[in-house]
Amino acid sequence: MASDSQRMSKEEKRQARIERQNERLAKYQEKQQAKQPRARKKILPESWGKYVVPAVLIIWLILTFSGSVSIRYNEESFDVKAFVKTANVAYENITSVEYYSAAESGTLDQGRMQGFLGLDTLRLKAGTYDGGDLSSMEKYAGFGNYQLYADSRYKGDYVLFTVWDTVYEVDTLYAIGAKTIDVQELYDTIVEKTGL
Repeated sequence: MASDSQRMSKEEKRQARIERQNERLAKYQEKQQAKQPRARKKILPESWGKYVVPAVLIIWLILTFSGSVSIRYNEESFDVKAFVKTANVAYENITSVEYYSAAESGTLDQGRMQGFLGLDTLRLKAGTYDGGDLSSMEKYAGFGNYQLYADSRYKGDYVLFTVWDTVYEVDTLYAIGAKTIDVQELYDTIVEKTGL
């Protein structure tokens, strides 16, 4: 009988040990779950990417492959527009004008865009550019940067003119040339209106 009572006590001890291990395991698992970060609430629905990504892609394609240079002549000024970049030039502020012929002088290197407030796409270049070939010309060497409104990779003629900026009291050099405008007409209009 002693062996039965010893067995019972050994069996009870084993059961008690198993229960203590299970309790410790349960406490450990609770601590681990408490340590895990809680799931964040989703701010945007999962379908958000289905609509936003294509919309951004379409806008990028439009900005990259569309647009043209256009000129609207007014009585006292003219407007140059290249997609979203626009300039209004008053005839009275133009101090010099020159017709740059690609046949005589070679293709004009447009240079590189300066800053981020311009447009430099596969179709258009508009905004502030570094001197490029213009900085090597004696007449325009002091300008450094200039305002460009042209087609990308344009190899035709340009109208180069300087405009007196009444705010900063300095001359600004402009270069305009594109397949969509009549460069000769622009030059003739500036000469006629300014008398230069």
